[in-house]
Amino acid sequence: MSILGFLFNCCEHDTTLPDASYQEEYDTLVKRGVRVFLFDLAQLEKKEPIVLPKTLEKIYLIYRGWMLSEEQYDTLYETLLEQKYQMVVDPYQYRECHYLDYWYTKLSRLTAKSVYSHGIPSDESILQMLSKFGNQPIIVKDYVKSRKHEWYESCFIEDASNTEDAMKIIHNFIERQGDKFSGGLVLREYLDINKNGVHFKNHLPVTEEVRIFCYKNDPICFISYWSGDMWQMDRAFLDIIDRCAVLESPFYTIDLARTNSGKWVLIEVGDGQISHLRGYDVGRFYDGFLSLLMRDYDLYM
Repeated sequence: MSILGFLFNCCEHDTTLPDASYQEEYDTLVKRGVRVFLFDLAQLEKKEPIVLPKTLEKIYLIYRGWMLSEEQYDTLYETLLEQKYQMVVDPYQYRECHYLDYWYTKLSRLTAKSVYSHGIPSDESILQMLSKFGNQPIIVKDYVKSRKHEWYESCFIEDASNTEDAMKIIHNFIERQGDKFSGGLVLREYLDINKNGVHFKNHLPVTEEVRIFCYKNDPICFISYWSGDMWQMDRAFLDIIDRCAVLESPFYTIDLARTNSGKWVLIEVGDGQISHLRGYDVGRFYDGFLSLLMRDYDLYM
């Protein structure tokens, strides 16, 4: 059976320790006797060589760490492959779940209407994009991220036909993203989502939303997006997961939200390696994940 381990970013100041944000996940796997490896993200950013311990047998890896650009992921994948380490999620599969222009074409019927550009569009192109929504409310993002914590300044447009206000919000978003702007501009229909309140700092709507981690289309866990608590399974979740079988990636997340009519809709797809647990119990997460991985891999030292 193939050997598998987990790959983490190391601490910025001590390459023998994991990044503090992933310390609990790293420790959880060590306690369970699972193979873990560290690499220095700073080396990847500087395009310096990444070197893992020499191995005679091929070892498959699942990454858990900070978001990587597609170029960084390509480099990491190829560099490790030369050392007999192979990422379970290949570069295409990483893009497929990380970038909206990949997953939206496959799952558009499950989610909000979206239009997007390639790169930063001209003002004329933005106006054409806005025209697709009439006077509907919309949200602004790029292929990967929104600025939802700047809800009224850089994210939410109440009326797409009010082009003066819309352009101001879109320009705010592009300027504030700066070099973190990813892929292209995305305008998405604002869905009538059931709200539990508003964020006390920025008035962002707190919606009824769940994050689901999946491995080979089997759910690992159901997480309340805002509290991190375990969410009770709903039959509708399984129906949506079944329809996500068109995704090639073996490890991904989907964020679902309930509309005021009671229907669950797809909000976002993410690569499982870089998706946040939102405060969910780390031990519970890995107990579920490892039980699925055991079907395919030798996990334990």
